[in-house]
Amino acid sequence: MIQSLSVTVSDYHFHTDEHWGQLGNTLLEQGLDGFEILADIQETWEPIPPALVKGYQFRNHLDWFDCYKGNKETLIWNFIGRGEAADYFGNGSAEDILNAYRQDLEYGLSLKTPYIVFDVANADEQEVSTFEWKHSDHQIMDAAIEILNILLKGVEPNFYLLLGNSSWPGFTFTDPQKTEYLLSRINYPKVGIMLDTARLLSIKWHTKNQSEAIRYINSVLDAHGELCKSIMGLHFSYLPTSGWTESQLRIPEYRPGDYRPAWLTPEVLLKVQARKVGRHSCWTNPECISLIERIEPQYLVHTFHDNGNLTQMGALTRQLKAIRRGRDMKAIEPSTRIATDNAK
Repeated sequence: MIQSLSVTVSDYHFHTDEHWGQLGNTLLEQGLDGFEILADIQETWEPIPPALVKGYQFRNHLDWFDCYKGNKETLIWNFIGRGEAADYFGNGSAEDILNAYRQDLEYGLSLKTPYIVFDVANADEQEVSTFEWKHSDHQIMDAAIEILNILLKGVEPNFYLLLGNSSWPGFTFTDPQKTEYLLSRINYPKVGIMLDTARLLSIKWHTKNQSEAIRYINSVLDAHGELCKSIMGLHFSYLPTSGWTESQLRIPEYRPGDYRPAWLTPEVLLKVQARKVGRHSCWTNPECISLIERIEPQYLVHTFHDNGNLTQMGALTRQLKAIRRGRDMKAIEPSTRIATDNAK
């Protein structure tokens, strides 16, 4: 099993005083093999030593569906005018989004990683904030299938394409029929799933604790049956989804001149704040080892975003400690049972 830490590499993410070589040594000391990277290839940043790159992920383009379908007016409305939309998507045509994905794929192939992740999901800023979706799962999946079949036509199958789940419309890994539908329609011989446990938990609000969260994930795996064999990787982290009330939330203040669309009402802002409470955090319950042992992923990716007061390395240390404790507890269980039987 290859273990890595997921990092987003751009001008706005993962600022550190350490160089990649130093960070890589830190990961190796923790028992990891390197990094899975999501990189903004249009920006400049210190290159990561190729030996440390163990996986690659396509960028998550905001609202690519409208761009691909040519809904220019929707794009302009979401992106505060024609200028910002042009900066992000060029002319706002299907070919623009295809070219953006081609660039990502070309860079990913140059890294020669064993897998590349593509998140099958779409949402615009309003949808993410209001939780009111404009497109169905099948609409997003069909468009993603079409894009992937165009991108992968004639590409040598030297890597696994792993489909990432999301809490947005598209692939959520909550409906086995939709999971089978997606997997069966991509014309590439090496297709699997990169299951994001935190995103899966974001579908199930109000899991009281990590034990309950693990039970929920297991129930989804039970429902998928044989389809679970397609899970080749885990984006492994926990998402707290309970413990907040509206009275605990504060509506952000806006300065004069700040852009604030009409739909961003106080009620919506409360939802935005509530969503911020839920974050990719670390597993601390040693029971989490049961998910790893059940799925037996080829790629275990520790994925942390918005960890509150914890750094990525701090979250990684705590999660690895929970995994080790889980393994130790499993190791002593048989001898404990034997001692109990002998006492009887």
